[in-house]
Amino acid sequence: MPNLRDKSPEGLTWALIEFCQQEGLPPPSLVLFSGRGLYAKWILTTPVPRQALPRWNACQRELVNRLSEFGADTGAKDASRVLRIVNTVNSKSGERVRVVYVNGSMENPLRYNFEELCETLLP
Repeated sequence: MPNLRDKSPEGLTWALIEFCQQEGLPPPSLVLFSGRGLYAKWILTTPVPRQALPRWNACQRELVNRLSEFGADTGAKDASRVLRIVNTVNSKSGERVRVVYVNGSMENPLRYNFEELCETLLP
């Protein structure tokens, strides 16, 4: 993997998309720049029921592990995670939160069936 540290948010996003293709990972629905890093989001077709939380956690762990080369935050995989809102300013960096990549359109980004996504991600 090339040095990703000096890449722009857009350059890092395209490296992430290419990595997903090479590794057989589903591409994210959206990638956002938080002002200090990227959020890759896999949007689901329906809410995940509470009883599926252990499986959801397993998928999160797998994504963090497989995306470790990109600096995936091991502490940011809990179900109650609150993310920055697009067009707000990150007070730590002064940068505006923005969408960098949409798989589909803003009105209709690619969405995943939770069970199918789990089957793809989990060994």
